[in-house]
Amino acid sequence: MKPVNTITIPEEIPEEEEDAMETEEELNTKTELKPVIEEERVMDTIQEEEEEIEEEKRVIDTIQEEEEEEEDEIISNKNNSVSQQTNPLISHNMSQMQQLQQKQLQLQLQQQLQQQQQMKQLQLQQQLKQQQQQQQHQQQQHQHNHLIQMLQQQTQQRQLQQEQQQRQMEEQEKQIREEQKIIDPPVVPSTINPLLIDKPSNFDRSLNLNSIIILQTLGTGTFGRVHLVRSKENGKYYAMKAIKKSCVVKNHQVEHTMNEKKILENVRHPFFVTLQNTFQDSNHIFFITDYVCGGELFTCLRRYQRFPNNVAKFYAAEVIVAFDYLHSMDIIYRDLKPENILLDNTGHIKIIDFGFAKYVPDITYTLCGTPEYLAPEAIQMKAYGKSVDWYTLGILIYEMLCGFPPFYDDDRVKLYKKILAGKIYWPDHINPVVKNLLKHLITSDLTSRYGNLKGGSEDIKNHLWFAGVDWDKVSKLEITPPFIPNVRYEGDAGHFESYPEVNVSYGEEGEDPYEDLFKNF
Repeated sequence: MKPVNTITIPEEIPEEEEDAMETEEELNTKTELKPVIEEERVMDTIQEEEEEIEEEKRVIDTIQEEEEEEEDEIISNKNNSVSQQTNPLISHNMSQMQQLQQKQLQLQLQQQLQQQQQMKQLQLQQQLKQQQQQQQHQQQQHQHNHLIQMLQQQTQQRQLQQEQQQRQMEEQEKQIREEQKIIDPPVVPSTINPLLIDKPSNFDRSLNLNSIIILQTLGTGTFGRVHLVRSKENGKYYAMKAIKKSCVVKNHQVEHTMNEKKILENVRHPFFVTLQNTFQDSNHIFFITDYVCGGELFTCLRRYQRFPNNVAKFYAAEVIVAFDYLHSMDIIYRDLKPENILLDNTGHIKIIDFGFAKYVPDITYTLCGTPEYLAPEAIQMKAYGKSVDWYTLGILIYEMLCGFPPFYDDDRVKLYKKILAGKIYWPDHINPVVKNLLKHLITSDLTSRYGNLKGGSEDIKNHLWFAGVDWDKVSKLEITPPFIPNVRYEGDAGHFESYPEVNVSYGEEGEDPYEDLFKNF
């Protein structure tokens, strides 16, 4: 700092010394001038003091300015030193930030590259899958076409074989007839066993349209209706089947209808419905049979969905006894199914509907029956006999145990192919023993089908599945049925479905265009 200038202010002269120094002459003058001089001195002193004060102010301002400058220099020096110290850190941080940003960019680029590679791999995999699927589809299509060609070839070969066999059979029959000199009888009598021509005497001739009351419809079909009727004379209940003659002729069923009449006239067995009388009017033919009030086995099966082994075994045993009776008369039934088996009021079976039954002492070729129950040889129009009934027995047992037939399809052609292929689905609950029996019944190989071998139906009865069955008691209806229908009275129709009633005019007299075809009815 600069040295401060000091100002010496002259000390005042004491009044005592001045008084001593003054002379008496001067005393008078000084006494007169003293106030003026004193005033001037005071003014000078004041002015000098003011100047000194201003000078001090200037000095102080100068000092302050110098101090401020020094402080500014110190601050600036400090700032410079701080900046010199912090600049390296800032630059270092900046470089680290740049490095981090570069690394992040590199990572992003790597991720993008990886994603692109993954996308490419996925696209390649999808393309490979599509190519593989296309190749598989082409292979399957090729195999399918090959199978179709094979099937077509096999079908053609079978047709050729069938035609050849049929021609051979026709030639053999011609040769036999020529050798034995047999003359073909009329169409209708040729289908009936000569031993069964005479009509039984136990018919109730009083049953006709005038002696009965039609109560309700029990069922409907292509050819007509089945009614529950009651006799006015004895009060008994019967079932009356009314068939339109025009429908029978249109569907070429005249021969089958006449066969049904002739066979029913001579069948007398507890497991078959009993025919009571037949008659006709100008438009219809009528069958009067006993009324079976327990309903269809089909309805019972649908109610329970499927039967256990003992229940299916009971009904199968009664069917076997019934078939044994028919076959002993050289009659084949050809239409076994749950709908054609009724239950009487005690629970035993009654087989109905002989529309496809036929007297066959040896073989026949006719294709008829329910499609799901047709035997392979019948579909192929090969010669067949009683063996077809045992095949249908196998189908019935399978349906009772499973709730559905082994072969079914809405398309008739596909259904026949399945039957010919013979591939059967076996549910897990099927007993291995009954499975073995069914494999010997539902087979196209006639040389291994039970019932068609040397042992006949005994091969079926002696099978392990029927072990313990007393066949003599079965024939005598001495085994208690598994289901006994709840029947309130003889004419109870509660076990049959309800059908809308229509006004049907029976008993009309007039011109009959089919009189010649049904003259023996």
